[in-house]
Amino acid sequence: IDMGADEYTIYVCTDSHVTKKKHQLLDRFIAQYRAATTPKLALHLGDIIDAQENFPCAYSILHFAGQTLKDTILVALGNHDIYFKQWSIFKQYFKTSAYWFDTRNGSKKLDLFICLDSAEGALGTKQTKWLENLLKEKRQEGYRHLIIYTHTHLWKLDGSQGHTSNMALEETYAFTDLLGKYGVEYVWSGHQHARQSVIFKGVNYLVLDATQD
Repeated sequence: IDMGADEYTIYVCTDSHVTKKKHQLLDRFIAQYRAATTPKLALHLGDIIDAQENFPCAYSILHFAGQTLKDTILVALGNHDIYFKQWSIFKQYFKTSAYWFDTRNGSKKLDLFICLDSAEGALGTKQTKWLENLLKEKRQEGYRHLIIYTHTHLWKLDGSQGHTSNMALEETYAFTDLLGKYGVEYVWSGHQHARQSVIFKGVNYLVLDATQD
């Protein structure tokens, strides 16, 4: 994404849990983002919809319609977004749940962003290998910041999210070791509905508050 400047603003939200009646906070987030005149991009870290009320993910797509390269909202997949067999709907609109992009100012590289699929509370072997290969390839390319964003957080404060609270310990050990090894600076996530900041092996892990709240 060509930002047209070295400095830009990143708008981030998570866990909007939109329903047909409750979508005002996500509307406000998108309106504030779109009204900003400085270079910008926006990320949604998953649980766009509240599947407990069992309405299709397709409804929330209306919030993301009409984008241009100067009006860019990118999303991560949350567990609520795939409840009730809605993965096929999500994939129809967003194409994939694991991807990367970078920001640039003309030909000058700025920052690398990697989105991971943790909607089922795990990354899995295939995705972890893809991430490792990508970090090996990209770490020598001179990016200012390496940022990973995903839905499920790593550091469990309480049991409010049940069995999906955080990733398995064995996977957490391997994942955090990998990120420290390749110089990732930030990991942004949601899911917990409570803000938390942890620094581990030089990586800043930030869990955001829920937009729903």
